[in-house]
Amino acid sequence: MLMEYITYNMKILVISNMYPSDEYKMYGTFVKKTTQAMEQNNELKKIVMTKKKNKIAKLLSYFIFYLKIINFYLLKDYDLVYIHYPSHVSFIFNKLLKLKSQRLIINVHGTDIVAEKGIELAMRKYTERIMKKAEKVVVPSMFFKDYIVKNYNLGESKIYIYPSGGVNSLIFKQPAEIKGKQEIYSYISRIDNGKGWDTYVKAISYIKMSYPKDFKRLTFKIIGSGSKSNVMMKLLEELSLLDDVIIIDSQPQEYLAKIIHESKFVVFPSELKESLGLVGLESLACGTPLISTGSGGISSYLVDEYNGFRFTVGDEIHLANKIISASKLTKENYSKMVESSILTSKDYLDINVDEYLIKTIMEC
Repeated sequence: MLMEYITYNMKILVISNMYPSDEYKMYGTFVKKTTQAMEQNNELKKIVMTKKKNKIAKLLSYFIFYLKIINFYLLKDYDLVYIHYPSHVSFIFNKLLKLKSQRLIINVHGTDIVAEKGIELAMRKYTERIMKKAEKVVVPSMFFKDYIVKNYNLGESKIYIYPSGGVNSLIFKQPAEIKGKQEIYSYISRIDNGKGWDTYVKAISYIKMSYPKDFKRLTFKIIGSGSKSNVMMKLLEELSLLDDVIIIDSQPQEYLAKIIHESKFVVFPSELKESLGLVGLESLACGTPLISTGSGGISSYLVDEYNGFRFTVGDEIHLANKIISASKLTKENYSKMVESSILTSKDYLDINVDEYLIKTIMEC
């Protein structure tokens, strides 16, 4: 990897209100990936927040977070400040820049720029100001580059695409021994609003009623947990599917890779404007095609009938029919889709995208 031979020792201040902890290891992992890529060649100071259990702890954490930002920004000197999720610090940073000029790179991740409610929407005008002051704006996908150009009046030349640290190529890769895959269709995502788990469950119910013979030869899995887990279980019970769907709690990446390898398709029915949809890319890297909405950043890499199938957001019947079509692919056509999946993922592997991030920083 070329990045290993780059020596450019910059002092960089990294700021983020999301970062993993021992208790919440998956919270803000993409921020950690980006930070690790920069640490190989630069001297970093991190001002970050980890997830808190209650509102009081969260408020206290934000108070300390802002005090640290003011202190280190004004009293220390850095070659560059790299900010993740600018909406939560844009107000204060617009003030600080009046006191002390500084080269900035802003890294947006999706919800901070497309939100229709909450603090992200309230802070939008400040976020737009700080993005215009930044030397570069980093986005996770082409979808968000186009969105920012259209909605934030930024020129394309200052926007760079860096897919959230990329796919872990040591874990998510084509298996050494390729075996014939069973008819397993796996939903891998959080069980939260907008993730499409309900559309997937209803699609399974539709298949059971409308394609009973096909239903018997298919296996359905749900891997994940979240705020709507209990609601999901009730829906499965109402639709008499408790004995027909394998439920697995959230798992570490190594186990997820195993599940993806065993699956014929990964179902990713998100209704949200996903920043990238990393689980989709992880699936493709393993040689497992997708059945997905292509919402948000997913549209950057999912091509219908090339590396998977696309269906209409929230349409369980359309999803059910796509699953049936996928199950009836010839061996030759499925093999082509597997090859296309692996080929698509190469541009998103960590060993390739990290080099691009370093070059982006060096040019700043």
